[in-house]
Amino acid sequence: MTNNVSQMNQEPFKLHPSFASWIDTESVRVSGLVQDLTHRAPARAAPPKESDLPVVANIGPDDIIGKPIISQSDVAGTLVTRFYLQGDKWLGLADEGMMEARRVAERIWDRPEIRDRVSLRTIEELLLEWVRQQKPR
Repeated sequence: MTNNVSQMNQEPFKLHPSFASWIDTESVRVSGLVQDLTHRAPARAAPPKESDLPVVANIGPDDIIGKPIISQSDVAGTLVTRFYLQGDKWLGLADEGMMEARRVAERIWDRPEIRDRVSLRTIEELLLEWVRQQKPR
């Protein structure tokens, strides 16, 4: 995970080696919290072929670059579940797993050399994207 953190901004910066090691350890631990969330997944397992809202252009599956980010937020807009499609299953972080990911992101962001350059939301998204890229355990 620390390779992504050091490349977030145009100017590279150095993290203390013990802090970088802690980030790597905690990132691996959070990726171990991924669970099968197929029972909680949204009704649609793929991006819609037709939009529910009128748009000026026709956007199809070939126009989507990368994997769609599928998540759930509470009424305050706080991310509570992140889904990762793996074959025919939905894996992801929810409940305690998501809270733990948020705590790790907040601890990473709390360092002045990071906090002064990027937002907490960016750190959280980088961590969740890193978790998505890990092999399911």
